[in-house]
Amino acid sequence: MAKLASVITLYTELEKVLPYPQLFPVFLLICEREPIPLSEINQTLGMEQFQVSRHVSALGKTYKSNRQRFPGPDLVYTQEDPDNRTRKIACLTKKGQKLRDKALEILKGNRHGTSKAKPKA
Repeated sequence: MAKLASVITLYTELEKVLPYPQLFPVFLLICEREPIPLSEINQTLGMEQFQVSRHVSALGKTYKSNRQRFPGPDLVYTQEDPDNRTRKIACLTKKGQKLRDKALEILKGNRHGTSKAKPKA
């Protein structure tokens, strides 16, 4: 039950930052495997290529929706894959790395994502 509480706490924290809840699995996958090719996100999550592109874009500095630009959470950026120039890879920004570290703390059992030591009984 403690693991479930940790996941709920993590989801609540990410929900504050992510513009759409469906970005949650994309962000977590990038956290786990960065730098990750967009094609690998596509295969792992069973999403269409256009969906992956939109989701990764929505995790960036700005994203398009209904032909308008909106500020994004600035958690992820894409760049050309140095091994294959026809592919793009997704990486975490500094802000994304901080959120990943906070998520790891939550999943380790520290509910608020801070590194305070627990008092001994």
